[in-house]
Amino acid sequence: MRMRQTAWWLGMLLAAHATSASAVDLVIDSPVATGFSPSGFDVVIPGFTPSNGTIGTLQVTGAGVVTYTYLGKEAGYTNRLFNVGGTLSPILDSHAVGSFSVQTYLASGALSFSFSTVSPAIGVTNGSATSSSPTFAIFAGGSSAFKWVLGYDDGGAGPDRDFDDMVIGVTVVPEPEAYGLALAGMSVVAVAIRRRQGQVRS
Repeated sequence: MRMRQTAWWLGMLLAAHATSASAVDLVIDSPVATGFSPSGFDVVIPGFTPSNGTIGTLQVTGAGVVTYTYLGKEAGYTNRLFNVGGTLSPILDSHAVGSFSVQTYLASGALSFSFSTVSPAIGVTNGSATSSSPTFAIFAGGSSAFKWVLGYDDGGAGPDRDFDDMVIGVTVVPEPEAYGLALAGMSVVAVAIRRRQGQVRS
């Protein structure tokens, strides 16, 4: 009897942990400036309109896999997104639109990425963005395939503060380990139930 109760509670704890892990999200922390709605944004993304952008720090709320997808550019400079790991690190603006890279996070915290211009060598790291160029704005993805859209402003010639010098879509899904925990938890519970039913019939 005690063994079945232990198995039951272990299974429920594992399942609960996996359920909480599956609620991972991407949020903006420490906003520096808000309300950016650039009119000269020239990268077309279905379902997305660059409005009410925020300069701040993008964070993941728990264990998850973050994907960065290159969506296009409108820039004279050569720009890149780096420190993102995955298959493409850095992502260059010469890569094909749709190229992507991934990061796995085991806990909540600021995402690790930086935008930079190759020549002249200037850039900005997530967590240190200010309202001065170079910088990037974070826009809600709207009905596009992305939770957030990052628009880099490389501070190039002219007053072109339209945040489309390099554009990256960002999404997150729960860390795969969470699914394993959920299955393990449900399996333990199922075994405990079957054993209990078998004993009741005896």
